[in-house]
Amino acid sequence: MSAVAKKEEIIDYIKNMDESKLEVFYNRWKEEQEIVGYEPDGTPITVADLKDDIKQSEADIENGYFLSAKDARKESLNW
Repeated sequence: MSAVAKKEEIIDYIKNMDESKLEVFYNRWKEEQEIVGYEPDGTPITVADLKDDIKQSEADIENGYFLSAKDARKESLNW
């Protein structure tokens, strides 16, 4: 399915939502877009960005991509 077709399907779904479902959808969407901080360069960080970072961190841990506290201390001596 193309991106355009997916967008049209989503738009149709939203257009046909009853008011209570629309309210829930809207509130969740707005929450995801809430700015909760900023990167050092001034780029906003949203709730959705934080959730994505958490998912990536969990995947890294599952795949063994992390340092123990001991290894981190050793590595920091070379900074």
